[in-house]
Amino acid sequence: MPCSCKKSGETPAVGGSNGTIREQVADYYGKTLQSTADLKTSACKLATSIPESHRVILSQIADEVLEKFYGCGSTLPSDGSIAGATVLDLGCGTGRDVYLASKLVGENGKVIGVDMLDSQLAVAQKYVEYHAEKFFGDPKRSNVRFVRGLIEDLSSAEPEGISDSSIDIVVSNCVCNLSTDKLALFKEIYRVLRDWW
Repeated sequence: MPCSCKKSGETPAVGGSNGTIREQVADYYGKTLQSTADLKTSACKLATSIPESHRVILSQIADEVLEKFYGCGSTLPSDGSIAGATVLDLGCGTGRDVYLASKLVGENGKVIGVDMLDSQLAVAQKYVEYHAEKFFGDPKRSNVRFVRGLIEDLSSAEPEGISDSSIDIVVSNCVCNLSTDKLALFKEIYRVLRDWW
């Protein structure tokens, strides 16, 4: 599994059709893992790879979101360079990186999280107002939205797909490696990114 972060003693068999692999990934992240404690994270070096400025923000993120985070470190810059940007998080899970990005892009930015698992999105969605209150002082001023879909087909995400040239930054924390069709995935990333040159 990603970043050598797998439940001790269990490695799902990988093989078969794209549907079978996707089902194995969904089963592992939707059923096998119940909390971050189920992961073997020593390969990720989480404590040393997260900038102090991010740790301050992470301390404000809901415990349940953090407890069900299955990525490694941080995919986001800490230099203030993404203020006002629109960020897309592929395979957002319970939303840890979405909420981190929410604070980093500020009230003038936007963050969209996409995941294929309803169980992960339910946790993420539960804390939208909580984080808007924490970060911006008003539970109705959220700059995040979560959509259900496959990272290889972002236009079909529900309830609203990701439009062409609508995203400034695409991040993914230990998820792209799980894609069953990387060519389609990178075509989608190219399609949604704004043209900067």
